[in-house]
Amino acid sequence: MPRRWLGMYVHMHWGYHHPYAARTWTLEDWRAYLGGISALGYNLLQIWPMVDTMPLPLTPSDEAHLDKLRQVIELAHREHNLTVWLVLSANAVGNAQAASYPFEERPYFTTERRLNPGDRRERAELMVARRAFLEPLAEADGLSIIDSDPGGYEGSPPAEFVQLLLDHRRLADRLRPGMRLNYWMWWGWRPKVVEVPNAAELRDRVLGETLAALTRANPEPWGLLACNRDHLRIVAEHGLQARTLYYPYGAIEDEPSVPRTNNDPARLAATFEGLDPASYPLGAMGNAQNHVLQLPHTYLFAQLARGRGAEAANLLKFAKELIPALGDEVAEGWAALADGDGARAAAARERLLAAAAGARAGRLGGLMFHDPARFLGDLAGQLAQWEATLALREALAQGCDPVPAAQRLLAALEEGLARTGFRDFYVGAFAATMHPLLAALAGQLSGGAALQRALDEYAHLRQNHVPERHGYLARLVAALAECAGLRESPRDL
Repeated sequence: MPRRWLGMYVHMHWGYHHPYAARTWTLEDWRAYLGGISALGYNLLQIWPMVDTMPLPLTPSDEAHLDKLRQVIELAHREHNLTVWLVLSANAVGNAQAASYPFEERPYFTTERRLNPGDRRERAELMVARRAFLEPLAEADGLSIIDSDPGGYEGSPPAEFVQLLLDHRRLADRLRPGMRLNYWMWWGWRPKVVEVPNAAELRDRVLGETLAALTRANPEPWGLLACNRDHLRIVAEHGLQARTLYYPYGAIEDEPSVPRTNNDPARLAATFEGLDPASYPLGAMGNAQNHVLQLPHTYLFAQLARGRGAEAANLLKFAKELIPALGDEVAEGWAALADGDGARAAAARERLLAAAAGARAGRLGGLMFHDPARFLGDLAGQLAQWEATLALREALAQGCDPVPAAQRLLAALEEGLARTGFRDFYVGAFAATMHPLLAALAGQLSGGAALQRALDEYAHLRQNHVPERHGYLARLVAALAECAGLRESPRDL
């Protein structure tokens, strides 16, 4: 077991196009990506296999997915000496609708069923299902159980969550003795992830009760995944630092997130700033949703987690190890995505397109699945969308007619939908940047009411984990197209 881990979480919740959604990865995609992160120093892989929405009996697509992940675990061990953990919700299984969807397209919130941990029969049903799903993956080194989002049950106390952890301990022992059990600290064992009075106090109390009960049970071997500074504080209060891995969820990429490359070294640096590595002696782990797009942050996280500091991270050098002949162009494209200059974004896009022909992958090309053409096309498309966003911002600020810029933005958003297939709910930078802009646009256009209603819907969905979350981005883009003067915007891009 490594003294300190540097981990990457591969998240499979949202289903969309290959290769952006990890659900769709082939075995060769996995081999390429694991080679890339291993070369950056990562030695821990955590995967959510999404058994939480699988039906029994398994569908052919579920069986194929589990067999592929069995091979992924094998190659992670054999070729890269990676430790592999699997993520599970505490109490979810597939519902009656689950079997009607192939695994790659299955919408989570439509097909999840949460079992009652206070009911012995339902707990037994959960463990029977989990054993069937996990037996093909029994060579994994550990199980990580999240306390909520997804998970939880109305009226269930923390003691019942701890009982679920102990049930999974016994299951792990049957699958393969010595398998590690991790408690993924998140919101605490709460029925709903919503804003409530004294939410922080409630979270701290519930997390504290859980840690105390888990310490008493001592389900060895076990550990903790602490996702923020409050978690680290609570862990320290219980004297459990030696069991703790720092897991700053969302540092590399918010989740769920509209597919877009992030380049924010200051945000990543703040994730580690002022923290004593002794508070998380097992190391650190990052997460991503769109792994083939989040290459700058995957690289920067590896440097910061090992104490090298943002000043030691050289994105130009990294870009040249992805595509040696185009390192300057790629690094400038990343920089333009982080800048507020539309002309710079346009110029960076033109440089990429002019130089892209015949580009070859370099030493770290596995991070982009050895596909420079797709990688460069993604970056160029993002630059076009950012340029259009900035143009609309400028038109609104100057009091100019916003319709031409809005049409350009609509075309770029529709191109992104067609390219990545991501249509669902999101948080993070896209909402923070785009929603105020679209709200201002809606207020200026005679047909803006539909767009404002779509923006209002977002606030409702943000508070409620409901099936309507699926398809939200597509509904927002459709509402933008309904605005006066935008019906004729191009769609087949």
